[in-house]
Amino acid sequence: MIPVDIVQTFFTKRTQHHIQYLYVKPKDHKPTLCFIPGFQSDFITSKKSHLVYQLCKRHEFGFLSWNHSVLDSETSIFDWYNDGIDLLSEFHIDYIVCASMGLWISLLMSTNMKIRGVLSIGGAIDVTEKWLSEIPSDRKNEIKVYKRPSTYDPSGYYDIPMHFLIESRKACLQIKDNGINYDKAIPIYMLHGQKDVDCSIEDARLIKEFLVRNQQKNVRFYEIEDGDHRLSKPAELRFIEQKIIDMISKN
Repeated sequence: MIPVDIVQTFFTKRTQHHIQYLYVKPKDHKPTLCFIPGFQSDFITSKKSHLVYQLCKRHEFGFLSWNHSVLDSETSIFDWYNDGIDLLSEFHIDYIVCASMGLWISLLMSTNMKIRGVLSIGGAIDVTEKWLSEIPSDRKNEIKVYKRPSTYDPSGYYDIPMHFLIESRKACLQIKDNGINYDKAIPIYMLHGQKDVDCSIEDARLIKEFLVRNQQKNVRFYEIEDGDHRLSKPAELRFIEQKIIDMISKN
């Protein structure tokens, strides 16, 4: 767990959100790593965030991470992306390590800044479209909150405002007439569990193909046998750390 007493609060100009963040300055000219958590994830308690933080401490790299603003009836993935852009107007980063939906936000942010590499863990993009497809068409105009089943919440489901799902469309990467065009060429490392039930390995392979099609030739894709969505077992965390080091040393 990252020490709570060193976490600070940042007020975003574009969306008027207060978000928790941590920035540690690198020594000399060493790189800075940014960790972007997934949906409803907390960088302070995340094992993968802690892994990146400890790696940065050992190598005297810079470190940056933050929690997305509160999920409510006014937010969307587009807002979370703008929150990150506001924060990164204050701090320089070199590499992004991201989990789950953090890949979507990482790719969006890379369209606005020069990034030397992205490493995703159980990465997913445009997932709000998948969630919208789960709602019967005749109910989409009736409900204001989608109670989506989830094993990660004690209640057994997430309350996801329909506004969040609809407004996130403007951030989608694969909706050609509505979303954001992605044509960056940066090194991307994708680590994905073969037993991921939240973002299936088949979906991950499609994301890889999407990246390659969009002028992204430098994609390294690793399928982790018996790995689930979180990839937080000790051996998996060691593998993630090694691939982070590989990314930095080769780029």
